[in-house]
Amino acid sequence: MSLLTDNIVLDLSVLLSSLMVLGVWYVRHSYGYWKRKNVPFLKPKFPLGNNTSLFPKGIAVGIVSRSFYEQFKKMGLKYGGVFLGLRPHLILLDPAHIKDVMTKDFSNFTDRGVYQTTSDPLSVTIFSQSGNDWKNARTKFGAVFTTVKIKSMFYAVVECAAGLEEALDTYALRNSDVDIMETMASLTTDVIGSCAFGISCNSFKHPDAEFRRMGRKLFEEFNLSDQINLFMTINMPKLANKLGIPNIQKEVSKFFFQSVRETVDFREKNNVRRNDFLQLLMDMKNSTDASVKINMNEVTAQAFLFFVAGFETSATTASMALFEISNDKEVQDRAREEILRVLEKHNNDITYEGIAEMKYLGQVVDETLRLWPPVTTLTRVCTKDYTFDDIDLTVEKDVTVLIPTLGLHHDPEYWPDPTRWDPDRFSEENRDARTPFTYLPFGEGPRNCIGLRFGLMQTKIALASILRRYRVSPSPKTVTPLGMDPDTHREHRNIWSPSAAMSLLTDNIVLDLGVLLSSLMVLGVWYVRHSYGYWKRKNVPFLKPKFPLGNNTSFLPKGIAVGIVSRSFYEQFKKMGLKYGGVFLGLRPHLILLDPAHIKDIMTKDFSNFTDRGVYQTTSDPLSVTLFSQSGTDWKNARTKFTAIFTTAKMKSMFYAVVECTAGLEKALDTFAHEKSDVEVIETLACFTTDVIGSCVFGISCNSFKHSDAEFRRMGRKLFDEFTLSDQINLFMTINMPKLANKLGIPNIQKEVSKFFFQSVRETVDFREKDNVRRNDFLQLLIDMKNSTDASVKIDMNEVTAQAFLFFAAGFETSATTASMALFEISNDKEVQDRAREEILRVVEKHNNDITYEGIAEMKYLGQVVDETLRLWPPVTTLTRVCTKDFTFEDIDLTVEKDVPVLIPTLGLHHDPEYWPDPTRWDPDRFSEENRDARTPFTYLPFGEGPRNCIGLRFGLMQTKIALASILRRYRVSPSPKTVTPLGIDPDTFILHTINKVYLKFERIN
Repeated sequence: MSLLTDNIVLDLSVLLSSLMVLGVWYVRHSYGYWKRKNVPFLKPKFPLGNNTSLFPKGIAVGIVSRSFYEQFKKMGLKYGGVFLGLRPHLILLDPAHIKDVMTKDFSNFTDRGVYQTTSDPLSVTIFSQSGNDWKNARTKFGAVFTTVKIKSMFYAVVECAAGLEEALDTYALRNSDVDIMETMASLTTDVIGSCAFGISCNSFKHPDAEFRRMGRKLFEEFNLSDQINLFMTINMPKLANKLGIPNIQKEVSKFFFQSVRETVDFREKNNVRRNDFLQLLMDMKNSTDASVKINMNEVTAQAFLFFVAGFETSATTASMALFEISNDKEVQDRAREEILRVLEKHNNDITYEGIAEMKYLGQVVDETLRLWPPVTTLTRVCTKDYTFDDIDLTVEKDVTVLIPTLGLHHDPEYWPDPTRWDPDRFSEENRDARTPFTYLPFGEGPRNCIGLRFGLMQTKIALASILRRYRVSPSPKTVTPLGMDPDTHREHRNIWSPSAAMSLLTDNIVLDLGVLLSSLMVLGVWYVRHSYGYWKRKNVPFLKPKFPLGNNTSFLPKGIAVGIVSRSFYEQFKKMGLKYGGVFLGLRPHLILLDPAHIKDIMTKDFSNFTDRGVYQTTSDPLSVTLFSQSGTDWKNARTKFTAIFTTAKMKSMFYAVVECTAGLEKALDTFAHEKSDVEVIETLACFTTDVIGSCVFGISCNSFKHSDAEFRRMGRKLFDEFTLSDQINLFMTINMPKLANKLGIPNIQKEVSKFFFQSVRETVDFREKDNVRRNDFLQLLIDMKNSTDASVKIDMNEVTAQAFLFFAAGFETSATTASMALFEISNDKEVQDRAREEILRVVEKHNNDITYEGIAEMKYLGQVVDETLRLWPPVTTLTRVCTKDFTFEDIDLTVEKDVPVLIPTLGLHHDPEYWPDPTRWDPDRFSEENRDARTPFTYLPFGEGPRNCIGLRFGLMQTKIALASILRRYRVSPSPKTVTPLGIDPDTFILHTINKVYLKFERIN
């Protein structure tokens, strides 16, 4: 089976061309967003939209939003649309509309839209959280930043200033040029190290200390992998989240988790307390008040946020204040005069009250934050559709609003001569005249910066400590104008050199993309060749693969395994005289075993090395997490629990429910016999097994013969026969890229099927528990386990549903296929049919003409008929085992590496003339007592073998034999001319399906 034609190359060409056309349409459609909304916008260019950098060095748009602001301002507009990548963003220019978003109608814009992922708990902070999570966190952590708490940390900050003064004394003595940004970053690192982590960093003495190094790495050192991660988290956040892509470097994340854990453990073990931020978080962690309590991940994440927000922003602000002061003697003298005057009032000590009295110093800091705001752009995400009161503009849910802080701060409409440094803009008289919402260094409203008071405090302490003792002057090494790095989420400048716009390799983004794509193509070719060289490197004989299918025959399968293609592998290696060989399904290497002795090693003798089937499962679809797909300890525990369900006593208790379902089968066959119709036997037997599973598993009467479109029958067809293109793509992903598929949460069970079974099981369980109804069926056994007080037995509702679904999937199609193929063979072999019927009638007569549990067990020849059917037509044509730890066979030089799948070609073994003379001939006597003992072990595997054999094989055999006994006791079965032979086997399905439909005729026996 191929996708569209019988030519896989043509299929791929059509698919790639279609994807390109779809991609072009999608880009154009995306870039038409603002035009469709009748919103003025800046013309975007693919792939950046209106952005300037493909791979940023921060988490927001950098200062590019100032350019947007200025362009829309020149057009006389109050708002406008832009695109960052393909995503539309709204730019607001009017302070009144900014007020609407940030305060007045804040409930519509509660989120920042900053990326977070649970796979990296450091990213889940009060800065990035959204909705109720943010609201709850803000309530909890608001108490950490009260005046009392800030005051308790004041003197820890002052103590850190001693190291700063000592360093500056050295620089002053040597008359050195000082890298002021690095110097202030050392101070703020020491402050945060002390106040947040209770650690003495001594960054001035040890500039390469871990905290200082992590600060540099976090804000300045971005390798290609980091930039790609940031690109993904900014432009494709939903996909990035599913993939668990971090926006914080792994080394940084590991360092902070370890630092916080060690400090917390030390304090709790030694009963140590400190007046710092970490202690406040520890108190919350250990609180008995649920409204306050936080876990260790939250402690670490908020401590990390304190470091990020408090170290770089305050260092930047203090540095830029000193830069401006160095060029303005009047401001410097005035600020120093105030500082010295206030200090004299407080015994020449820097005190909390003293800093509050330094009004002019506050103006200096405010003007610095206007000219050089650390965060140049604020973001808010619309959480529900919102229309402004005074303009015809509706912001749709999930659209991001950009508030260009830098643009507002440099707008001459609000700040005359905006590039001029003038702290008096923030004097008392000027402050009151300022237009609200044009000064936003810390944001505004409920989502303003929670730590702004601490940030201002440490900045003012730093400036007061410096200006009281030192005169600051410009250095000739500083190149002006300084410029701003357009790719960072905060201003980032080197006092000694101008910044430059950054691209990936060159200054030409198109050339960059060309180089990148070419490199990816070369890397892709290398990866394919390396993958297809696996067996050659292992010196294992293999079949030559072809990209992209390897040795497979289908690009988009209709099942979850390789179908009957493994029989072809078996036969090719057998002709070469080999006992094993290597193949590739897609790019993944698989080992094929031919020797029954080696198969025995895998399935029983050395089972501990091959415990897993390698069947895809994902927690995003609980139906896929079943006993069939589970691995390792999960499977072992589940097998122990569910084995008790399939005891002889439990099988016997469900026997008569199966027999009752034959009434509908017999009635349908009576009609067909009377009308002399050609009967599509697989569909007929599928109706029977659907009724059986409906009754025995779900306690539901399906009546599939009367209602052929009943939901259970429809879901059975959909599960095994109806695969849309989307379903096939999902299966392709889960087979060939299971790890990626799992991260993306791709299901291998159709959504409609999954929804139906969850609803059906939930409704049945609720009804039984509410009305105290009990039944002798499989579901009741699961309900009893769910309600058990024994932890070794207890299961949850998801497990109840998943195992009930597995019972349906495994019991309905396989048994229907087996019974149907038995009838097909019987219809062409009058001798076997008569002999089987004679045995059935004889045994039934012994049991009062009833089909009984004991009677079915006595039907030995019928058992041989079923066994031979399972040999010729095994429902599962290939068994898989995955190597869980490296394994070397005893008698051959072959080591199977961990994670390599092993394929056991059931169909190949069952049709091998070495073990089954004249293998295509139908002969139930192969399974007579005398012949059974002479059979080579592990050459007959319809249900697998060993600890991971089919747990429900006895139930499957029971319902198959009941169906055959019910039919053969009453009907003669003969071939139909409508059946096209040979039937053929569909190579792309997991459960054996014939290519041609099987039609039979039924004649009632009087």
